[in-house]
Amino acid sequence: MHLDLKKLINKSVNYLNHTTLILFSTGLYLTISQPYIFVGKQNLFSQTIIPLYSLIIFINFLIIIYSNKIKEIKIIPNSEKDKSILLFILTTTLFSIINQPTNTIWLFSILIFFLNIQLSEKQTLKKTFYVSILSISILAIAQFILQSDLNLQLIGEPIISSSTKSIAKLSNQIIRPYGLFQHPNILAGIIVLSSYINPFKAIRFISPQLIALGLTFSLNGWLSYVSKHIKTIKQLILIFVPTLLIFIFLKSPDFITERLRQIISLIFSLEQMKPWEIQPIHNTFIFSAIQYGPIHLLSLIYLLFETHKINSKITISIIILMTFDHFFLTSFQALPILVTTLYLLEKPLEELDVLGK
Repeated sequence: MHLDLKKLINKSVNYLNHTTLILFSTGLYLTISQPYIFVGKQNLFSQTIIPLYSLIIFINFLIIIYSNKIKEIKIIPNSEKDKSILLFILTTTLFSIINQPTNTIWLFSILIFFLNIQLSEKQTLKKTFYVSILSISILAIAQFILQSDLNLQLIGEPIISSSTKSIAKLSNQIIRPYGLFQHPNILAGIIVLSSYINPFKAIRFISPQLIALGLTFSLNGWLSYVSKHIKTIKQLILIFVPTLLIFIFLKSPDFITERLRQIISLIFSLEQMKPWEIQPIHNTFIFSAIQYGPIHLLSLIYLLFETHKINSKITISIIILMTFDHFFLTSFQALPILVTTLYLLEKPLEELDVLGK
């Protein structure tokens, strides 16, 4: 292959990997089914969608095959952590084909992305990842101040207004920020993940990410971030109890009773839980076991076990997020960002505190 063409292909593959990583943070997608209004968009739990990043991933993979760079990709990674990531994506995709085919396209594209990403340097990917979430955080702060969207639907911003159906609000009707994600809880979870991947060690001030995290008023988001600093059970109780009371006051008890209702319904009658396409159960582990089966649940546990070897704190954060929500298995934005975050974790880990401590 001509030298100039080879350089061009190398650059193209690298740029497309970075572009894909940026697109993970946006809500751009094509739909193949009839719309059902949900937070200003279609219900993503009950239809087949093709995120824009899926198209970029497949194009990039075709370039890799054409240029014969596929030889540089390790189909079976060397590290146990990367093997656990690959197994988790693979089982999620396979069981989705059987039980939840609406997700198959974007799940399969994430599997391909995990192969593509090996051809890009990790440190530059970290910068792209961090700057993307930083930008989304600034946008989320603006949404909270204006109490509306910024008319950025062309890049996947949800329609945010007091009249939007099912919009996330506090009990005093203050609208919580979404960024470019489908829910404030997803935004909070992604910000928590980004706090572990920061290549800019010079940051020594309170970042927009932390401000945006606070403005989401996401209980599991707050707790998963604070867990980085908790060392004893006493500290956990002293933080959890007041925080829970504050959230009940700000958001009303509905956000707790709804989750309890789901679990109780699941225990006493599986039939009552079948309309998951409208609202999946808010527990990733239960969702994994029931929707995908015990093999998938084991792959998830294996993933967390291997991640724990690299960084126990991010593992605890992820477990908290998964215990109180489902988005790491249902969101076409959250899952690839989780996969990317775990892929970028390395030893010795540059563990970031967004406060710069």
